[in-house]
Amino acid sequence: MNQEKISVLIVDDEVGPLKLLTVAAGSAGLEPTPVQDATLALEAFSAKHFPVIFMDWMMPGMSGLELCSKIRAMEGGKWPVIVIFTAREDPQDLIMALNSGADDYIPKSSISVDMLRIRFTIARNKAAERAERHKMEEALAVAHNALERRYDDLCSALNNLRLGALLLDGDGKVRFISKRAEMFLETSSQRAIGAPWQSLLHTGEREKKELAVMMAGAHGGGKLELGLETEGGERRWLEAEVKEDPRGEGKKMLLLYDVSDVQNLRRQLEGEAKFFGMLGKSPPMMELRNQIRQFAGIDWTTLIEGETGAGKELIARAIHFMSPRKDKPFVAVNTASLSDSLLTSQLFGHKRGSFTGANQDHVGLFESAEGGTLFLDEIGDISPGMQVSLLRALEQGAIIRLGETRERKINVRFLAATHKDLGVEAKEGRFRQDLLFRIRGARITAPPLRERREDIELLARHFLLLARVATGKPVEGFGDEAMGAMMEYPWPGNVRELKSAVEYALINCGGAMIEKRNLPPEITGNHPYSALRNPANVEPDEMSVEEAMLKSRGNRSKAAKLLGISRSTLYRRLPEEPGEE
Repeated sequence: MNQEKISVLIVDDEVGPLKLLTVAAGSAGLEPTPVQDATLALEAFSAKHFPVIFMDWMMPGMSGLELCSKIRAMEGGKWPVIVIFTAREDPQDLIMALNSGADDYIPKSSISVDMLRIRFTIARNKAAERAERHKMEEALAVAHNALERRYDDLCSALNNLRLGALLLDGDGKVRFISKRAEMFLETSSQRAIGAPWQSLLHTGEREKKELAVMMAGAHGGGKLELGLETEGGERRWLEAEVKEDPRGEGKKMLLLYDVSDVQNLRRQLEGEAKFFGMLGKSPPMMELRNQIRQFAGIDWTTLIEGETGAGKELIARAIHFMSPRKDKPFVAVNTASLSDSLLTSQLFGHKRGSFTGANQDHVGLFESAEGGTLFLDEIGDISPGMQVSLLRALEQGAIIRLGETRERKINVRFLAATHKDLGVEAKEGRFRQDLLFRIRGARITAPPLRERREDIELLARHFLLLARVATGKPVEGFGDEAMGAMMEYPWPGNVRELKSAVEYALINCGGAMIEKRNLPPEITGNHPYSALRNPANVEPDEMSVEEAMLKSRGNRSKAAKLLGISRSTLYRRLPEEPGEE
């Protein structure tokens, strides 16, 4: 127990008892302040709050009971230990003293120095305990006020967020609803406060049950998608997330994110993406789809031309899955990523022991694709020796594994893709003409993104949706200047570059919308690469194919750059030369 001296106010109009009480208080370790008048006692307590007060009942003017009641009514008056002593002997005196607010009652007939020392010691200890309790209550009050302020701040912050928020008590009833949540749920705070959260969600029973599981903490976290019917008959999509209220006691926070735009876009994209993941409604894409449908039904070797990132593998997959071979394997390999020896082993297979490291027989990709489709990407990069082996396999419909002499018949449809102009490659001796003629029995071209600018916004929004899901950043869309910059940019890397640019912009975006400044520097014009916007400062519409060919001295790659089109597009516009078909 705390033994530091505690002040005691002693009130008695008689000098003898006053001195006796003063001596006893000092011997009990208290610091006495004696006064002979109730009015003076009130003044003393107003100036200094005494933890212990001993007072006589019978005093002229104001009695001890009145004094006790007045002290209790003053600021800080609930904390002192008040003891009343009197010469009265009525059995009801104790009740009257306690009703006035006194903590104890001492008959004067039993007063002695030893007894008073004990009484003062008890009062001192009780005062020390009460002081500790007072401190605890003050600390709790401060903490409570801080929590209330934090609660008010939390409510204010929630009202300013772009998400809806409901704070629920331990019984699942609403005790706060943010303005945005009122809008989402088409309700008001008057209707919502005190109502069960289930009554505010106009959604299916299954969704409510799943959300109840999340409320109970039996769910592994995450978000739940809710479809709500609005009063106008429309559908609003919300993502619900449950958090523990920091104030505890079973309270919950229900956070609601409006994902209606994302859902509508997703459904739009799903409609567009039904054609095997190729998004777009532009005329070049419509023409491409028609070509794919035509080629899918013809079991011919097909060459897919197009720039890097234009979606050549998607075209190959679409041809396969629309063909009679759709239930058989689709095997794809990028030849540019493999060495010549490794590619030979991968395509044709090998026998155990045919070379160092060949520890077992290996089935090649031709055999793995049996009955289906084998797709070779970047066929223009394979070596002359590999070209001979490939031509033989295609001509004979058979392969020979490395280390064997026996032919193995194959039944595959062969598709190939390249970003190079194989006609030029063949004329300059880097690609075999006979293989070229063999693989381009049918030809299809992936249009570059700059020739289908109508699809840029749709693709950009699609990639933003994917990036949002991956990162969780609530970016809503693109500003006008940002979309304008993307529409003007020539996209030399095509769809692949667009996807990368959107991801770059999302990472650099600090607000709700992607602005022009968030885009990669080559798109905004702050990078040397942006010179590709307008090669040689020539307006494509102002130059004909013939002029471009003359200006480039017959170099078709340079002519295509001058025109702002791809080489494959340029070749389609040039007259066919003898021997090319």
